[in-house]
Amino acid sequence: PPAARRDANARSNQRPPPQRPAGRPCARSPDDDILVPRADRSRRPTAHESRRLGGPAAEAPRQRQIAWGKQMSRDATVDAILALFATDGGRFSTRNLATTAHRVAKLGGRRRDLVRRDPRVRALSDACARRAPDFNPQDLANTAWAFATAGVAAPRLFDAIARAARPLVVEFTPQGLANTAWAFATAGVDAPRLFDAIAKAAQPRLGEFNPQELANTAWA
Repeated sequence: PPAARRDANARSNQRPPPQRPAGRPCARSPDDDILVPRADRSRRPTAHESRRLGGPAAEAPRQRQIAWGKQMSRDATVDAILALFATDGGRFSTRNLATTAHRVAKLGGRRRDLVRRDPRVRALSDACARRAPDFNPQDLANTAWAFATAGVAAPRLFDAIARAARPLVVEFTPQGLANTAWAFATAGVDAPRLFDAIAKAAQPRLGEFNPQELANTAWA
């Protein structure tokens, strides 16, 4: 009958309901290769996820940071310090990242060629570059000095330090200003805006500089 045909045609023209994909809906993370479930966006990423996303894992508690700092002061080898960083560096505070770089540079000495080729040093450079905006003036100066002293080419890190240091130069000590200028000059990194900021911050405080700091700043 005509009515039955109309009902059949209407049913045939109806589109099937959309099929929901299995599993939770996902939001694309900053890394296009990683999907983070919407329901889990408030959770802290695991250390593995965080490293893939290009950021640090959650910092360990303060007492753990103090213990790591003491361990680095006791450890007398570059390998021991880099092994600690490789294991726990994703949870280091900014101070411990800077301390790691400083200790590696000081202990590297005649082993600079080995230090430069160590993939853990490259990972340390990347970690410091990510966290540079959170570094205080001393950490910025020490990290720049460390990588320049070790002779490690780290343009991304030095660029991050330059950007983070410019607004903070008035808070640097004379030694920090001198060491930062020396480090950038030694590394051969062109940072005219940073050098202008250092010059302006140093000029009214030249009486506070010791002879070595004056010499390093003028040379840089």
